[in-house]
Amino acid sequence: MELVMGACYLSGAYIYAAAVPEKWKPGRFDLWLSSHNIFHVLVVMGAYVHYRAALVLLAWRDHHGCEADVDMLHGWYVDGGVLGKWMPAGAFAGGNGGEL
Repeated sequence: MELVMGACYLSGAYIYAAAVPEKWKPGRFDLWLSSHNIFHVLVVMGAYVHYRAALVLLAWRDHHGCEADVDMLHGWYVDGGVLGKWMPAGAFAGGNGGEL
């Protein structure tokens, strides 16, 4: 999905920068189908693909869980990490004193 998203963004930027329809027939594409309009359509398509990819990743995370994130963040928040200095005692992991 990321390749489709990138293709939408890059092709929209290329069409806008190259002014493709306008340079072939000047004056004909001033209102409809100008490179600026095509650029906007492709950017919206890329954003939609990005949104759908995020939904796929969230569904995967809901299905498989996220233990790696808890292990990674434990050092930051509980074990005297940088962010743990400003958190109240017992704030991490539901207030059980920092134990997972």
